[in-house]
Amino acid sequence: NHGEVIAAILRPFISEANHFMLLHHPLFQTYFYGCNVGIDPNGRDAHRESPYFEHTAEFCKLYDEVSFDPNYPNEPLETFVP
Repeated sequence: NHGEVIAAILRPFISEANHFMLLHHPLFQTYFYGCNVGIDPNGRDAHRESPYFEHTAEFCKLYDEVSFDPNYPNEPLETFVP
């Protein structure tokens, strides 16, 4: 699980809020696609009482979810060849 891995690596260097966000963002992300793949899109509600719930929900909405937009303009790989 990439959320657990990156949260563990960065834990000594980040705030508690960002650690929670990294750890739980895969579950929060299912809010946007869960109903399409048979996963409860409201699984994140198990963490609704966390003081970091809104922080994580906002990150997923503003940054994580939109990263899957196939129409997002991007550079071809050749741009990054040294």
